[in-house]
Amino acid sequence: MIGEVQATQPPTMTSEPVSIFFSYSRKDEALMRELESHLEPLRLSRLIESWHDGCITPGEEWEPQIKANLQKAQIILLLISVNFISSKYCNTVELTQAIKRHKSGDALVIPLILKPCMWHPIPVGEMTLGEL
Repeated sequence: MIGEVQATQPPTMTSEPVSIFFSYSRKDEALMRELESHLEPLRLSRLIESWHDGCITPGEEWEPQIKANLQKAQIILLLISVNFISSKYCNTVELTQAIKRHKSGDALVIPLILKPCMWHPIPVGEMTLGEL
């Protein structure tokens, strides 16, 4: 009928949300949480899903959880600071795996500078962090 407003459903998304992994130092958790808050509209719209080590529930073994989520992430955000650079785990496990996946084309690695620091010359395999 003319003049009737027809109710419409919001468009349905046929694709899965993009999975994001936060690689950060625990000392920068407040900044990571702030970034996570900025991304919340994308999560609510089901465009992204994010994961960080704070998602591990009590009683779960933390290292297998980190490795599994790092392996499945499509985007890996490196939250760069002096704390990140000096974290042995961030450098030996997370950063190394992230760069391997980036080089193979399995994931996009994006460094985000949380605090000013000398991050360009940090060696990662056969490249430096600044080459990202």
